[in-house]
Amino acid sequence: MSILQLNTHVLNPFSLLDIQRETKADPILQILSELITTNTWHKLLHPNCPPELKKFQKDLLAYCNIRQELTEITVRIVHSLEITVIQLAHNSHKGLEKTKSLLREKVYFPGLDTKVEEYVKRWAICQALGKQNAPAELLITPTLEEVWDTVNIDYLGPLPNGFYVVVLIDQTSKFLVVDIIHNTSADLLIDFLQKTIAVYGIPKTIVSDNGPPFTSFKTKMFLNKLNIQHKGITPLWPQANSQAESFIKPLIKTIRAAHIERKDWKKQLYNFLFSYRTTPHCTTRIQSSKLMFNRVTGFTIPSFQIRVDTNINDQAKKRQENAKLYRKKISRFKIPRKKSKFKYRGYSTDKTNKI
Repeated sequence: MSILQLNTHVLNPFSLLDIQRETKADPILQILSELITTNTWHKLLHPNCPPELKKFQKDLLAYCNIRQELTEITVRIVHSLEITVIQLAHNSHKGLEKTKSLLREKVYFPGLDTKVEEYVKRWAICQALGKQNAPAELLITPTLEEVWDTVNIDYLGPLPNGFYVVVLIDQTSKFLVVDIIHNTSADLLIDFLQKTIAVYGIPKTIVSDNGPPFTSFKTKMFLNKLNIQHKGITPLWPQANSQAESFIKPLIKTIRAAHIERKDWKKQLYNFLFSYRTTPHCTTRIQSSKLMFNRVTGFTIPSFQIRVDTNINDQAKKRQENAKLYRKKISRFKIPRKKSKFKYRGYSTDKTNKI
């Protein structure tokens, strides 16, 4: 079966019971379970290795090198389920690094990174729609203390069918909210904000471009009524709203992939949204839903429930600070400049976000 065929058929989630059943049928994992339970790894390393271990010695040595990690709460995936797990993790085309990050958090099997890389690289749609190298952001956003203090908002569209997608993302947790709308009028923007605020609460600041929906009299009155500060970004500089822009890129990829696969793009959009919220973010290394709600969210790949660390926000903040220091260090090498302080090479001023 080809990679394309594997991705176009319906993927059915499986449970821990399915993994247990497959594990009992796998001789290597049966021996591995005994080695972990009895802590008898020395038998595997002994020159006179028992025959039942010597038969699978090469495969078991791959686990021996990480035996300390195996004693932790980790779901070990049998070989027959590896491709299915990779498919489930990559189902919404979230990209190579996010797919690996999600799998590392929930499961383990030998060669996880290599197998995921081979799978993604062999799949033509992901390669065709993958993002090109882009310059790093010049402006470093300050790290915030609380979730939902500051949110970024932007539009994707118009799509070929005339729809728009409004995107709102929390700067601290990276938790995002999207909605499909017919136009970019102030009335629909206010409706979206009202629904979002009813569920998640009132943010202190909203960051957006200076487009008509955000600068209209109705929108200003709505924000003033709720005591929300509106922060407009530099005109014709999409990178200044990098929080929302960074999500729009994979969102475009998801919609394009749905069109190529002849799938319902709206369903694929919400599949991607769910996957994005439950995958560790590349900056914080923590699920955005976990940072937002301080609890672990379920996923189609089974895993053991782990208690949420009370210092989770501190950990995320530290990772964000490290990432910003790195971006600041390399930004001067990646952003060529002209003499004019308003003109920069390599930056797109196109805000149409065409599909």
